[in-house]
Amino acid sequence: MKKNTSITLFGILILLVLGGATSALGGYYSIGVGNGGTAKKKNFSLEAGSSSFKNKSLLIAVALTIIDHGDDNIPPETFPNACPNDDHTYVGKIWEGIEGGFVLKAGKRWNGSNTYFSLLGGVTQVNEIRLTQSNTTEKYYTQSSEKKLKGLGGISVGYFPEILDWKLKLTIQIDYDNRRGITGAIGWCW
Repeated sequence: MKKNTSITLFGILILLVLGGATSALGGYYSIGVGNGGTAKKKNFSLEAGSSSFKNKSLLIAVALTIIDHGDDNIPPETFPNACPNDDHTYVGKIWEGIEGGFVLKAGKRWNGSNTYFSLLGGVTQVNEIRLTQSNTTEKYYTQSSEKKLKGLGGISVGYFPEILDWKLKLTIQIDYDNRRGITGAIGWCW
């Protein structure tokens, strides 16, 4: 839990620093939700970035991401310790609780349009449980439980249109990565 908290706090710090810096750089904020990837669960993201970094058509951003694996993945009445005998069957690995991490995004505007293509990279941390079942009693046991880091890599397409004559710019993005699957995001930029 301590490592997961450290990663989340580090991500929040990056988000706040980048969020403050983007105010002067033509920045944006967005929120996103998605599903899929190797996590096979719903995810939520909060992103801050700049779409005109160093007055060039470059996009940089950081996002905090949360994947909710829930606490009901383990069979009821599972013992929290390892199986006391050697006569057991390995059931599998189960991810439990909240998986948290951060994603870095870097991209380029396409031919002067409002469309950006980006690459994604990041890391998340999840509680991974190795579950076994005793062959003699048929009870389930937590053979081991440890925090695991999961790498994240993918691509993103973002569109930054101006809505009517309001001078309000939106950000509409679709990310695809190995861990979260497809994530759609919407926000505003200035």
